[in-house]
Amino acid sequence: MRNILFALLFLVTLACSTDRLFSIDDKEPQKPVAGKDSTEKEPEIVFVSKIPENVRKQAEVVTIKSDQDLPFITKNGTKIYIKPLDFNPMPGGTYVTYPFKLEVTELLSIKDIILNEKPTVSNGRLLTTDGQILIKAYKDNQELSVYKYSSFRVDMRGLGKPTDRQGMSIFLGQETPDGFNWVPDSVCKIETTTGCQNIFDRQFEYRLFPASIGWINIDKFIGYTNTTSIAFKSDMNLENIRTFLYFPDLVSVMKVNYEKDFPVPVGAKAKVISFAMTTDEQYYTFFEDIVIRPEHLVNIKLTKTTKEDFMKELEKL
Repeated sequence: MRNILFALLFLVTLACSTDRLFSIDDKEPQKPVAGKDSTEKEPEIVFVSKIPENVRKQAEVVTIKSDQDLPFITKNGTKIYIKPLDFNPMPGGTYVTYPFKLEVTELLSIKDIILNEKPTVSNGRLLTTDGQILIKAYKDNQELSVYKYSSFRVDMRGLGKPTDRQGMSIFLGQETPDGFNWVPDSVCKIETTTGCQNIFDRQFEYRLFPASIGWINIDKFIGYTNTTSIAFKSDMNLENIRTFLYFPDLVSVMKVNYEKDFPVPVGAKAKVISFAMTTDEQYYTFFEDIVIRPEHLVNIKLTKTTKEDFMKELEKL
């Protein structure tokens, strides 16, 4: 009987020891195994809100010291004629004198128009473009403006893409709450037998007489009436993904505002260009050729690429 009691006591003691050995507090937490059944999520890709400066068109900067420095001729051959008497007086009534500084940025390719975010749209209407230029002037770090009836003149060659250059006119750029916008230059500086004219097509270049410096565009309105809206969706967050529509036959660029509809011509050929960059300059892009159809919907599918390959695709436009 005594032996039986000792045996039972030994078994109870062993069971208690085993429970303590494998108690919840003593167990090592299990690590989730990555794979098909894992609950781990891929980190979300975060895109930067601005296009990096190193892919934007950079300005040419020059100091104009005398009449002998005019016209200023850019690397692309654009000639800029502007003298101190063309400028409005500075604050306090001081007249501008030499020297003064010019900053000139030329957008003479579809690639540069896209990367500098200067779509060719005027109050929602598409424009055929033949080149854009930004001209700024400074005296003693004070930005200057020109007298609207001045002799300020620009000779530039343009994009060379439009097959029909007839009817081109000057448009001036404006920053608005809805984005960048072009408006017709309404100031009449030159009276001709056919009426007011501020631009002359000289076959190999345009001669412009703009009413102001700043953003200047060689454009004309595109005639179309049958329009539709176009919508975009993506598996990725569309915030900071830039999307443009390039209409090669119309030589026109529209920047997409995902929250606002712009009418686009039904039946027009277009190329969808979407892109985004990360903080470490990793590029993601999407290109697709489409023909605009009623209530068109585009599914943006970004793929990882390199900066070099992205630039090559834009240079094909």
